[in-house]
Amino acid sequence: MAYPNFVHGEQTVTGVEGDDAGVTVVVRRPDGSSARIDACYVVGCDGVHSTVRQQAGIGFAGSRYAESFALADVHMDWPLSRREVHLFFAPAGLVVVAPLPDDRYRIVATLDQAPEHPALADVQALLDTRGPARRRSTVRDVVWSSRFQVHHRLADTYRHGRVLLAGDAAPRPQPRGRPRHEHRHPRRRSPRSSPTCSPVPPTPQSWTPTKPPAGRSPRA
Repeated sequence: MAYPNFVHGEQTVTGVEGDDAGVTVVVRRPDGSSARIDACYVVGCDGVHSTVRQQAGIGFAGSRYAESFALADVHMDWPLSRREVHLFFAPAGLVVVAPLPDDRYRIVATLDQAPEHPALADVQALLDTRGPARRRSTVRDVVWSSRFQVHHRLADTYRHGRVLLAGDAAPRPQPRGRPRHEHRHPRRRSPRSSPTCSPVPPTPQSWTPTKPPAGRSPRA
């Protein structure tokens, strides 16, 4: 049986109501009006501040690390190769420099208290104290900047009735190798404002594999 799929853009989830028969999602439209969307199941993929998780009454135990991260996209005169991502481990802390398209660079650095929007002087100071020592880099302008903190949290359950959780709405583990964060570029639409609520088929019946007859290979 085919099920239709609809993407409802520029709408914000404000409520989730479910029972044994299905789930109703209440959304607020751009004009301020409300609408109700009925579905067999709803999967909350709306991040660490998940409205779906909160509406389902699922706990999210844990906390955040004290350390924060400064993040900035900049144009600068960089003395090293643009073909590589550079990591610098200085006594003052870590700084990462990654090349981006359009002659930009992404700067990520750990700080005890990062400014909400690192300015050009902040980014330059990070590179001066933690970046390459022999050949100085010069930041020309900051295209965009922000800060974030890393959480370690876990949902009490990944499913409550017909409401399920996925992505950062469920586990929020310690990062491995790179910082994970709930940050979105200001020009890009946040997934929390563009929910996808599509009817999905009921859960298929379980299937239990059986052993092959004696004397026959499973690959036969």
